[in-house]
Amino acid sequence: MSYKRYNNHSVWGAIMEIDNDSDNVLSTIDDHCLIVKTRQSHVDNVGLYQATRYAWVLSEKRLNEIDYVLATINGTVMDVYTNLSWNRVEGGRFEFDGIVARDEIRNKYLGKKIPNIYRKKGMASPTLYTFSKSRNNNDSLVLSKLTLKLDSAVTENMADVLTEHFSNGFRINSPIEMIRFRSFAVKMFGEELSLPDEELKAYIRACGTIHEGKVYTISNETKKQLGKLVDDYFTDGAQAIFYAEFYTKNKKWLFDSSIISEDILIGIFRDVFFKLSFTKTYFGHTSEPQSVVLENEMLRVWGDDILLTYDQLAERLPYIPLDKLKHALGQNGDFIWNSVETFSHISRIRITNDEREAIRAATTRECNARGYVSITELPLDEIHEKNCDLSITAVHNAVYRICLLDKFDKKGKIITRKGYVFDALTIMKEYCRTIDKCSLSDLLAFEEELTGEVHRWIPMEAGNSILVRIDKNDYVADKYVHFDIDAIDDAIEFVVKNDYLPLKAFTIFSAFPDCGQTWNLFLLESYCRRFSRKFRFDTPSVNSRNAGAVIRRSCGLNYTEIMADAVANSDISLNSAAAGRFLFDSGYTGKSTTSKAGEIISKAKAMRGGV
Repeated sequence: MSYKRYNNHSVWGAIMEIDNDSDNVLSTIDDHCLIVKTRQSHVDNVGLYQATRYAWVLSEKRLNEIDYVLATINGTVMDVYTNLSWNRVEGGRFEFDGIVARDEIRNKYLGKKIPNIYRKKGMASPTLYTFSKSRNNNDSLVLSKLTLKLDSAVTENMADVLTEHFSNGFRINSPIEMIRFRSFAVKMFGEELSLPDEELKAYIRACGTIHEGKVYTISNETKKQLGKLVDDYFTDGAQAIFYAEFYTKNKKWLFDSSIISEDILIGIFRDVFFKLSFTKTYFGHTSEPQSVVLENEMLRVWGDDILLTYDQLAERLPYIPLDKLKHALGQNGDFIWNSVETFSHISRIRITNDEREAIRAATTRECNARGYVSITELPLDEIHEKNCDLSITAVHNAVYRICLLDKFDKKGKIITRKGYVFDALTIMKEYCRTIDKCSLSDLLAFEEELTGEVHRWIPMEAGNSILVRIDKNDYVADKYVHFDIDAIDDAIEFVVKNDYLPLKAFTIFSAFPDCGQTWNLFLLESYCRRFSRKFRFDTPSVNSRNAGAVIRRSCGLNYTEIMADAVANSDISLNSAAAGRFLFDSGYTGKSTTSKAGEIISKAKAMRGGV
């Protein structure tokens, strides 16, 4: 066996050039395939996929019946494509877009010779169908240009054998199954079948639907019942049925009727409803993208309701999966979240043109003046009253969607012009300049209003930069504190004998002069941050644990170097765990681990003289 590598832009690699022996020849092709014959020279120029996909004279009516395209060179299958989307090109020809089939299908055909029936002399067409013009056709089986006329009476008899003895399916390529079939036929009809195996297979195929190599007989009564369910659903105005949900909702009786898989169901749908449009996940009176179908279907059943829940939508759209409804509601901004599992739609919002203009004007004015506006500051009182069924959040989101989406961005409750770089810290600092007093909780709430999230460092950094923190929970404006800077610096200097000292080392404030507030570690931190002439405050990160150090302004060490110096001058072992615990216990850090541990240990060792 020799090997030859073909130029190809698909995922297949080296394909064996198979000798023409019977072991490598497919006896039959059960799937709905289109065989495409291409030349090695063409593949070398453009790759196998491009050489196979473009462009062929085909029957437009049969395109939706094709499940797989077999790319062949000299009769050998080189790759298999599926998920086919067909497009008409010049000259009335067709091209497809597709992907390589899953391994289960590829391995079934890859490297095999197509059946002899498709390689007979005179079969020069570059494309060959391996299936009848309609799935489950009970009149004829068309194998490329070879037509085998089937006797309807024989077909009915074969169907009786399958129904009686092969309710779990007939393995079409199993010699044992064929022997059993012939035996059952003798018992049922009193004589042996004279048909050769290949002709008998043709009759058996015509009796049912093939799935994973098995033929399942589907009664006309079952098809009628399916037809009625589908027709009744579409009669009410529905545009699409999702295969998976239909099968799930009807699984028991479908399974009892030998429709044991979703794939079989899809095949029957294609057969019975051949005039409808079919996609990978749904079929019906539309071929629009899934997102459009879902939006249209939800709006179709919304009616006059202002609000609908997940469960209410699922009840009104029984053949659309709930997870797809949830995803569509979450991704499509025109559907407005109101509360847990409950949504509205912008078309249900009562708002006048005058109100829209007033909101746009107010937003423009505020953004021009200060760069942003909170949606709570916009004139929304009458809109809230007219839409009383909606939550405040729903009204805010709907107003933004209806009035401001085209020119403004919204983050949390803050609206800015499109393209404006939103800086929550700067905005919070500006806010702090406008207030006299606030709690840490107030700052956290304002930050959540700004961003829709809570990052504690942003409000704390803003408060520490602009206000005076007088205790763990409260901030005040500068006018509520009167610092005697020289006297306070002297008091600090009395405690800080060297270049730095952990904030927690300050335990007594009797030497500190009155400042209008009670002295504590939070107030001392604020003083060193903003007012002291001789000292500064530093910490790995803003916190409420009093973690950090009071440092002389004359000290040139950064905080990592200060921590390393403290570790070097201690009596601890120089390892990460010991250093982390020492820094935490001493008050330099707010936790016993630090990302700077390696750097601190390295510097401390150098300070100890390489110990």
